[in-house]
Amino acid sequence: MKVVFLFSGSASSMKVVLESDNHGQSYQVVGAISNRDELNAENGYNVAKSHDIIVRKFLPSNFSSRENFYEAVKKTADDFEADIFGISGWLGPYSIISNPFLGFCQNRIINVHPADLTKIGHVEGDYVLEDGTGKFKKLHRYTTDSFLLANELIKNGMNRLYTGDDAVTMAILFGEDKVCSSIHNVTEECDAGPILVQSKRVSVNTKFVKKCSSAMRLIG
Repeated sequence: MKVVFLFSGSASSMKVVLESDNHGQSYQVVGAISNRDELNAENGYNVAKSHDIIVRKFLPSNFSSRENFYEAVKKTADDFEADIFGISGWLGPYSIISNPFLGFCQNRIINVHPADLTKIGHVEGDYVLEDGTGKFKKLHRYTTDSFLLANELIKNGMNRLYTGDDAVTMAILFGEDKVCSSIHNVTEECDAGPILVQSKRVSVNTKFVKKCSSAMRLIG
C-alpha cells in the first residue's frame, strides 16, 4: 500500500509511520506534500529528507483560490499513485481539505485529530468560565465510549464537541478528566468524518486545571 503525507510543520505523524517496523512491509511512504516552505516547516522537510521522501511544495499565496490550490494538489496526488493520504498537521490558509482533491481521494484521506471525537453535544451561549471549575456554561454533552456509536450519532445530526485547532484546550476546559487522539476519514466538514481508531486515554490533572482557571480569572 502506497502512502503520501500532507504536512505543514514537524510532520510528527509521518515520522512515526516512517520509523515503524511495518514501513516497507505492509505499506510504503512514497511522497509528501507541504503547504509551507523549508524555512517554515524545517522539521517536516528534514524528516522526509532523512528517509529519501520526495516533498512537493504548494504555497497558498501562489494560488488565487482554494479550488485552484487543491486542483494542483490533486494532480500531484495522482502522480504519486498513492492508495492512502495521511494528514500530519495541515495548517494555515486552505487547511480545510476540499474538492477537487477531496473528491478524487474520497475515503482515502486519514487525519490524526488530537482530541476525543466520541464526545457529542453542543454549547449554548458564550464561552463563560464558571468560578474555579474550569468548565463552560450551558454545555449539553452526550458521552459515549464507542466511536462506532458516535459515528452513528453524527449521521443523525448531532455534533462533535472537540473539533478544530483548539480541541484539546476545549476538552480540558470543559472538565474532561481524560483525553485521547482520534484517527478518522476526512470529509468536507472539519473533523466530522467516521472514526477509524483511537489512542489510549491519558489522564488530565483536573485539580491543576481548576487552579489555573481561578488564577486566570484573578489576573484578568
